[in-house]
Amino acid sequence: MNDIYNQTEPSPTKILVVDDEESVCTMVSETLELQGFQVSMAHDGNEALSQIRGQSFHLIVSDIRMPGMDGLALLKETMRVSPATLMIIMTGHADMHYVLEALRNGAAGFLVKPFSIAELRTAIQTALQRKQNEDELVRLQTLTHVSEISRELVRTLDLKMLTQLVVNIAAQEANAKRTSLMLTDRTGRELSIAAATGLPAEVVSATRVKLGEGIAGYVAETGQVLVINEGDDLEPWLQERLHLPDAGSALSVPLVSLPLVSDGKPLGVLNLSRAKGAPRFSESDINLLSILTDQATTAIRNAQLFQQVRDLYLRTIQSIAMAIQAKDPYTHGHSDKVADYTLSLSQTLGLGPEEIENLYTAALLHDIGKIGVREEVLHKPGPLTPEEYEHVKTHPLVAEQILRPISELGDIVDCIKHEHENWDGSGYPSGLRGEEIPRGARIIAVVDAFHAMTSDRPYRKAMSVEQALDILRNGAGRQWDPRVVAAWLEIVDEVVGQP
Repeated sequence: MNDIYNQTEPSPTKILVVDDEESVCTMVSETLELQGFQVSMAHDGNEALSQIRGQSFHLIVSDIRMPGMDGLALLKETMRVSPATLMIIMTGHADMHYVLEALRNGAAGFLVKPFSIAELRTAIQTALQRKQNEDELVRLQTLTHVSEISRELVRTLDLKMLTQLVVNIAAQEANAKRTSLMLTDRTGRELSIAAATGLPAEVVSATRVKLGEGIAGYVAETGQVLVINEGDDLEPWLQERLHLPDAGSALSVPLVSLPLVSDGKPLGVLNLSRAKGAPRFSESDINLLSILTDQATTAIRNAQLFQQVRDLYLRTIQSIAMAIQAKDPYTHGHSDKVADYTLSLSQTLGLGPEEIENLYTAALLHDIGKIGVREEVLHKPGPLTPEEYEHVKTHPLVAEQILRPISELGDIVDCIKHEHENWDGSGYPSGLRGEEIPRGARIIAVVDAFHAMTSDRPYRKAMSVEQALDILRNGAGRQWDPRVVAAWLEIVDEVVGQP
């Protein structure tokens, strides 16, 4: 049975001898068997093609002139169904024009009847050696290509982008009609499609396969590559278990992580299929896709771990935000609005997606340091004394002490710490000026001031939008970055609207 592919010892070279003359077929077959080859026989082109569709051969030795399907037609069909298979043509002196046509269509060599055993041996060895040299060149090219693919996969930590990238690469490299990458759920007992090509969206979203069920479930459960080429004769128990559709060739490759990384649970399965009549999946296809899935497994596992860390980080932020709300209910609505304004202003200024996301988080947390401000000062209905004001000015440093240990926050901490720096250097806590102030801090400072001015506070009523904008205009170049103020003035009506 040849449907499960395992990399063990090299299998013997398989040769199919095709000739309508029984004596020639037997003589050539027996000669090749004595040379250690595994030989099958067929007595016409149709019988040969049936065997080619049912199993893989390294080489075909075929007569050129046979009733029904002749050797030239058989060659063309073989190149279509199994392009990696070599063919040597046997012919008479009068048929040399057929030989030229066969060579143009991919024949690896020819023998002119009658030929000697030495000539037969030489023709086969020459064809196999040339094929070996070509395979070695392809292997080297493949390794170079796979190395490039590996670098591309490692650079991607977004799981959705990564899985689609793997599917696209696999479909292109294997010339597959349909490709899907299925990942196991957290229990390790069910597979769902993470990315696909050639499948309807409703199939992608609805497909769920338990381990052990169908092709994907079988491969995930056993950890073995499964290749089923069109015409393969499967044992009944396997055919029943796989629920095979009436389709062309199919290939499934498991994604298996190291036990220490995945607790021994399968990570997923890469599935590919070709249409009826398309070339069979070859050994080189399997080797390439096995290498690809090895690389993809590592990259996907890294992306999943990154996502877990990021989820933990987001939950931490949510907990911190709830702590701020418990301290000062005003901060809840204020922080949300400042975050929304920061998002719009960052997009207007042309910042990249990662920086925009970081600034949105920073805006949500920009008042976290107020946890360290005494409540009687925080909620004081009148003006602050100089001592109270100095106490309030410590909140950026309190924020830094709270957030700095969370390494995931990175530059976010600096944005929060330096939000109250002034463009002219008169701010706090470090007296930074101009471009020394982190860009994110300068952006948050403008929208934070705007929302604070247009909101009710314990010690005053809200200003009008126009009053707040006048203060921003007058303070541009002194308290605030003039470019950031100008950008906010351009979008404020659209973002905030008029009261």
